[in-house]
Amino acid sequence: MRLVFATSFMPSVVCLALTLLVYSTLPYLRNVHGYYVMCYVACQFVSYFCHAIQAMTIDDINSPLCIPFGYFTLFTYLTSYCWVNVICFDIYWMLRYNNSINRNTSISVSTVMCHIYCWGFSIVWVCTGYLFQHSQHKTLLKLAPDIGYRSCWFFEYNGNGILIFYLIPSCVMLTVNLILFFLITIHSSRIKSELNEFQQTDSPKIEIFFVYKSEKLEMSIKLFLLMGIPYLLRTLQIIFRIHWIIFDFFRIINRLHGVLIFIIFVAKRKVILDLRNKFRGSMNQSEST
Repeated sequence: MRLVFATSFMPSVVCLALTLLVYSTLPYLRNVHGYYVMCYVACQFVSYFCHAIQAMTIDDINSPLCIPFGYFTLFTYLTSYCWVNVICFDIYWMLRYNNSINRNTSISVSTVMCHIYCWGFSIVWVCTGYLFQHSQHKTLLKLAPDIGYRSCWFFEYNGNGILIFYLIPSCVMLTVNLILFFLITIHSSRIKSELNEFQQTDSPKIEIFFVYKSEKLEMSIKLFLLMGIPYLLRTLQIIFRIHWIIFDFFRIINRLHGVLIFIIFVAKRKVILDLRNKFRGSMNQSEST
């Protein structure tokens, strides 16, 4: 059973690794938005990999690596949720304020702020949990995550520790994502009217711009269906201890999250054609030399 649980994460691990490889290979994907996607995929890859290792091995609470491994897994999960926030906000900002298509990867103030938010929040939250767990105050000990006591992860899914240090922050961030998706949906009505106006013009620049916006709108809808609803329902299931068949379905979706990420960001006709052309050009160049 433990092996089956571990292998259920492996398709996501492989697809997330392939997504990172593709984004590292194609230069035009390494813009600011692509950089955020790579940060998210990297964190998600590490978190799924850690969870797979934990599922394949029996928790050894006497191991000196047990507690650091558990807190590191928590850190990667929280950081990946933060990067989803950044991606959602970036899409909303591009659609709402008509940012330039060809933004480069130069470090800007917004990029630095995103790093401070993602890494800083996760570090502070994880360190707070660690301090609670090693506190001498009884009230703080009741709120501690208890990672490494009976398991190298959260042992009780209805305890105060997982509620405070995992479920509440993840639920808040997922709710913010849902709000952003809602705002994007509202803004889509204006985009549709602009697209109708575009059909009456002949400007190629306007055509490229609105095709770009429609692609981002389509991506936001996919992200809403993938990262918003399943994660939020899974969180609510744990909090309220709901046992319905539909929640088991969303649990499977969460484990195959990396596969769906690969489909959204990589399995597109343009990306596949560009990859084929790039590798074909590399092979022709190697043969000529």
